[in-house]
Amino acid sequence: MVDIARRCYVKGSTDAYDDEEFSRMMLLDACFILSVICSKTFKMKYTGNQTPPTENIDGHRCVVFSGSSDDKADPVVLWYHEHLGALGWANIFRDMFLLENQVPYEVLRVLINFRSDVGNEGEATMNGFVHFIVHRQMTSESTSKSQLRPSHLLEMYRTSFLRFDSNQERSEKAKFRVDGKNRFTNYTHSCRSTTELRAKGIHFKSITGKYLTDIDFKSFCIFGRLEIPSRVITPSAKAIFLNLIAYEMSPHTPNDFSVTSYIGFMKSLINHPDDVKVLRSKHILLNKLNSDEELAKMYMEISIPTVNNAIFMSVQERIQEHYNSRAKTWITQMISRYLSSSWTAMGLLAATLLLVLTFLQTYFTISPRSGK
Repeated sequence: MVDIARRCYVKGSTDAYDDEEFSRMMLLDACFILSVICSKTFKMKYTGNQTPPTENIDGHRCVVFSGSSDDKADPVVLWYHEHLGALGWANIFRDMFLLENQVPYEVLRVLINFRSDVGNEGEATMNGFVHFIVHRQMTSESTSKSQLRPSHLLEMYRTSFLRFDSNQERSEKAKFRVDGKNRFTNYTHSCRSTTELRAKGIHFKSITGKYLTDIDFKSFCIFGRLEIPSRVITPSAKAIFLNLIAYEMSPHTPNDFSVTSYIGFMKSLINHPDDVKVLRSKHILLNKLNSDEELAKMYMEISIPTVNNAIFMSVQERIQEHYNSRAKTWITQMISRYLSSSWTAMGLLAATLLLVLTFLQTYFTISPRSGK
């Protein structure tokens, strides 16, 4: 097991530790992580042949649990509160997903399976924990995912965050190369803020999909609709986003840059707190921060590396096509300009009525009725 764990790190980076020191370090770190996971997942006591309820979620067997249980009744949670304080306990979940704090998944799997003789209940517990952390506000529709074991919890978080659809990925990448046009330029210039898009008649709608690749855009006759999955933004979101980006930028990792592209897409929609207000009012961003200003600042402070990824190419191109269409946007602009308030609407109606009456008066003056 020691050799397997060492191979998970950069060659030579663990040479300073002998096998006993390295094993002790892995054991302490892994047991700390697993104690947190189990304290959140097992709120009921199982005896004899009883097993916790499980559900097939995203191709994995997951222990089903509720996040609404009273943490104060859990002795592990009480111990953490006593020694770390409430703030320290709250930061544990953020720190568990920092790139520098990752413990090899194989170590976690072996240790957690010691506590149960029931199949792969330990892995199901970890799957359920990460799934809940990522999708606590989402539905649990089953979607096939990669069956490869992750390297660590951060990769498991990323896997749960994404939808792996190889056909869709190939289709999007093919569109990037088709017909020799400068499609990357079009993609870059199509990044518009929420306020700009609304001015062109593009509405926003939250959808029940729980994966970032569920983002879609639909263009209708006189308006468009951008559909985005809901996301809870907690105080730890920035740290987790930055670590997911760092992980995707690291060597020997899945370099499809999906999370980086998603964060960049959302960042392009938010240039001002008013943009956040729109997305919050549509339940796309469930803001757990202090204000819309703080959330807007968070996105603006995240630096996105330049990546050659076309995961949202089709969506961005359809948005740009609708944005540039005068036929589809002029009615929206007229409504926005002249019917934005009741007084403006009444003024326009009065002016139109006056114009009609003037026309009728002129017509009957020039062409009086016969017989008079």
